[in-house]
Amino acid sequence: MLSAFFIITLSSGLEPGTTKALLVGGLSPNVTRSQFRAIALVSALKSAVASLPLGLLWSLSDRAMPLSALVWLPILVLSGFLATDFRVLLDAQGRHTAAIWLKQSSLLIGLAVLACVIALGASLDLALAIAGVIRFVWTSLLLAWMYQSAKLGHSDEARLLQSSAGWFLDRTWLDFAVVSALAAVSGSLDRIVALRLLPPQEYNAYFILYEIMTKLWLLPYIAAPILFARRASGWVNERLVLGLYALIGLTGVAFVAGLIAMAASVPGIFQFATGLSTAPLGPLALFGLGVVVSSFTQLILVDLQARAKARWATLVTIGSLVVSGVLFYALTSWWGLSGLLTAWIVKSLVELGLSLGGLRRAVVR
Repeated sequence: MLSAFFIITLSSGLEPGTTKALLVGGLSPNVTRSQFRAIALVSALKSAVASLPLGLLWSLSDRAMPLSALVWLPILVLSGFLATDFRVLLDAQGRHTAAIWLKQSSLLIGLAVLACVIALGASLDLALAIAGVIRFVWTSLLLAWMYQSAKLGHSDEARLLQSSAGWFLDRTWLDFAVVSALAAVSGSLDRIVALRLLPPQEYNAYFILYEIMTKLWLLPYIAAPILFARRASGWVNERLVLGLYALIGLTGVAFVAGLIAMAASVPGIFQFATGLSTAPLGPLALFGLGVVVSSFTQLILVDLQARAKARWATLVTIGSLVVSGVLFYALTSWWGLSGLLTAWIVKSLVELGLSLGGLRRAVVR
């Protein structure tokens, strides 16, 4: 079940690149209804293409995963792609609350239904089917609400399909999609390695720690698409960007310190949540700091994409992927869970150095 959570979250984090490429290319955020339909169609096409490699990754990561569960993966990926593409559009329109609601409610409803159906004793296949359908219906209702606010268009269906094919084949979105796919794999190597190398109890503990550290630390996740939308639209204030980095740094340190203090002063909560008998405070602190440092890299990569420098973001992400693979596998093989937690800070610092170098070169050029 946890590996299903992992692959669903991973697919929801992938960026099809359609809307980002269109905005950077000059598309008005106030799209017509024909453009709205075209974006949805292209997202659907890309979700169908992405389902196969995601299924392969899932089957390689979790040897106990039944192959029959892959049947329901396309509908899960489709919901994630639609929410991700149209979230970018809402952010570009300045409707940031609606953007967060679209993306997060779609994902959380799917995961909650999946957990509840499995808790009632259903098989993973049935749970994925029910969760996938309910999530898709919910996402479709939210998109229908967006569609009603779109401007009326006059394109006929033939022109609509032609423009959709052009958006799908145009290479501009590939830069965004490739960066997203590489970043998703790089950011998921920890759980892929954990599934393969750690015993089940330690993997479950790590999964819970990862979700706590990354899902409660929402500030960079919320800020990244807003930064992209403002930069791509040409109305970003550089002083506000620096203030955003400072805010993330200060609140990140406070967030990690609070979690460590809780684990040290009330170990019973930590032990109950993870199932471990002790809390590895040293590696846990390094892990938390690594998550905070990674948020800066995430914002820099988004900034590069919004500046139409996605190729530099691609190079940085490739370097991060190589470093992550070596570190996670080596340290987890040697020291188990503690090694995996420790690898985070090393990987995050290397990523930050690569991203700063890429930003400097891209901006100077």
